[in-house]
Amino acid sequence: IRDKLVTGVQTCALPISTGASPGTPSGAADTDPASLKVHLVTAGDEAIVRYYLNRRAALPDDVRGYLANELVTKLRPRLSNVPDDVHPEVVLESIVAAKDRER
Repeated sequence: IRDKLVTGVQTCALPISTGASPGTPSGAADTDPASLKVHLVTAGDEAIVRYYLNRRAALPDDVRGYLANELVTKLRPRLSNVPDDVHPEVVLESIVAAKDRER
């Protein structure tokens, strides 16, 4: 986002959410964080997932869906007990919940 009043400065103010956004898909009960095996998910992976989840509300739907799918595709080899029919954002939310339980 370019600020017309300031030259040479690029600003970006994306909202940081603390909960599910209104467009969050249902199905959270389909992936139980307690059964999700996330020990191979690195701290860097987790940080990217948290970054995405905190800023997803500001993304256009097509970009939001694409990024969620890409993240889950990248992380799926490091996960176990993830059903194929669960929405990607639910998988990402479950990763964060499972990582929080590990602490």
